[in-house]
Amino acid sequence: MSRLNRTKIFVTVGTCEMDMLVKSVDTQVGDGKIFGDVVVQTGNGSYIPKNIRHYTIANHMTHMRGMEWADVVICTGGAATLVEALSREKSVVIVWMRPWSKELAKPWVEGNHVLYCENLADLPVMIDRARTHKFNRWIPDQFDIAPIMTLLESTSVDSLHPVERTCVVISLSCTIILLLIAATIILSGVFLGG
Repeated sequence: MSRLNRTKIFVTVGTCEMDMLVKSVDTQVGDGKIFGDVVVQTGNGSYIPKNIRHYTIANHMTHMRGMEWADVVICTGGAATLVEALSREKSVVIVWMRPWSKELAKPWVEGNHVLYCENLADLPVMIDRARTHKFNRWIPDQFDIAPIMTLLESTSVDSLHPVERTCVVISLSCTIILLLIAATIILSGVFLGG
């Protein structure tokens, strides 16, 4: 890829500690495996990137500027990030970082709304793919939340560490709430003639 045509890549981890993801992106940029202008929101991690612009946790407006700026958003599958990125029609790559992230990503992947990266070493390939992939447009009121509800009710969540279990429940609950809000806004526009 030409360095003159640099993809803008925004990596966001929310408030969690995701040093493994941040370090992997930083290292792969330094090694020339990931091309583009990269900004990483590092969350509560301790790793300090050497090769990319970064910030820890910012207010919502700063986060939204990063989202607006990006061509490709890399995230861990947080509900708010997915809804924000997909509503802006961004190319999204969800990376596997927690045991439950694959299940959470499943309906988004099956709907061809996002790509899923299970191995951080494959991230450069997934970013390249996201640059040209033809995603299905995400329409909130047509999104099937049944798999998310199944995961929320799943006993597999019980086997997680209490902190991870809390993160899963909050993330899934937020996903459902955000989908309902988005559907309400869309339906309001339909009924109001918007």
